Amino acid sequence: DKILFIITKSENGGAQKWVKEQTEILAESFDIYIVTDEEGWLVQNTKSKNYLTDKNIRKKFSLSFLLKFSNFLKEKNRVYTYYWTQLHELIYKRHIQTNWFYRYVKHSKISNIFLGVNSVKWLNSITPQYERHILLDALIDLKLVFFILRDYVRLFFKARRLTKRVKDFFIYEAPINCWPFLQEDWYGSISSRWLINRIFEINMIEKIISRLPPQRKGFFLMENQPWEMALIYFWNRRKIHGRIIGVPHSAIRFWDLRYFFDKREYEDKKRCPLPMPDYVAVNGPVAFNMLREAGFPEEKLLKVEALRYLYLDDALQLKEKNRQGKRNLLVLTDYVEDITKAQLGFIKEYLDTIEAYYNIIIKPHPNCAITFREYPFLVNRIVDKPLSQLLKSADIVFTSNHTAASIEAYCLKIPVISVWDPHMPNIGPLRGIDAVHYISTSRQLVDILKRLHSSSHNKKNKYIPFFWIDKDIPRWKKVLLD
Repeated sequence: DKILFIITKSENGGAQKWVKEQTEILAESFDIYIVTDEEGWLVQNTKSKNYLTDKNIRKKFSLSFLLKFSNFLKEKNRVYTYYWTQLHELIYKRHIQTNWFYRYVKHSKISNIFLGVNSVKWLNSITPQYERHILLDALIDLKLVFFILRDYVRLFFKARRLTKRVKDFFIYEAPINCWPFLQEDWYGSISSRWLINRIFEINMIEKIISRLPPQRKGFFLMENQPWEMALIYFWNRRKIHGRIIGVPHSAIRFWDLRYFFDKREYEDKKRCPLPMPDYVAVNGPVAFNMLREAGFPEEKLLKVEALRYLYLDDALQLKEKNRQGKRNLLVLTDYVEDITKAQLGFIKEYLDTIEAYYNIIIKPHPNCAITFREYPFLVNRIVDKPLSQLLKSADIVFTSNHTAASIEAYCLKIPVISVWDPHMPNIGPLRGIDAVHYISTSRQLVDILKRLHSSSHNKKNKYIPFFWIDKDIPRWKKVLLD
């Protein structure tokens, strides 16, 4: 988020001192911008490097100032997304012609599709001409609605006929009917809402790809969702575009079957090959080795920096060293309510013992709220600060087995304790890394916390690099520019 302060004079005075105090309070959470008359007291005494000075600001009306101010806003209001981070800077520096496509997802700040459309219009008004932003959901028209309804009617009746046949679903040369295991997924995939959403995505992607002029390269956030298959299919069908590259934006988990297929699927000689990207840009040695060992063609794997985690390079240098006495136990809860309850229940059972060694700091998952009525001991322990800020002062991190936040703690060489039911597959992103402590009872949690607190058990574990991290993104430059 960004805040702009406009003040006509930069001299030492009451208003200027107030602005300086506000910038100091807000500096950790916001990017600060200042517009004033000259590089006087205010500019010299604030840490912000983003400022515009023009003496014409003192006039009641100045066309030259308005033009200069407008250019300043365009220059500073660059798009910066959580997924692509430093890549935006490279695009701006090289003035690379880009088209950005978005899907609308309901958010507290953009609560409906109309606000989404206006937000994208605003983006186009403040960004350079070589950068275009398009909301796919805004492309719907009567013609597209007709195609969606036509395809839905066709698929609905075909699915009903197929249902009678798939109820006898036997694996080749095996006497086991698999229909009871697949029944729920089958009916879910042909249900009205799910089916219409998929048909909408297919028609929408076909429409936008058919309008696109030849593109040198295409990149998409890769999770192997149905819309990705449609994108790859229509991109290749036109035969005018360059390579299309899938980009897994976070860790690839061993049990995340979306990323793994039968080795025969990677052969492109079949009659109906599975739509696959030309390359997959992997962000670290762990993901690279996992895909290669699963049979993914190594020549189609591109090594790139982990854009979402570039901040870890600086964070590791700024990490506070362990202090004597009480240390900080950072608890990162899960989006699944039962797992969050298990984590908090473990802490509640041995609260006094844990507090003898640690300051407990709890950051709830945004999709799973915690109520003080059920956990009154959490008062004054819950924080709502960015994870990157909390990790700087954390000595131990206690997480669920699902969360990718455990990776960030591990990359900062912070001991990680993770809740895991040993009777279930380990679906955590740090599976196979010895430095992680897995627990399933409150007693195990307390024992590990005590061991980690003692100096004799506070030795550094062998660290295995998880991501490729370099803020200069040399690997990405090679992929994007070559």
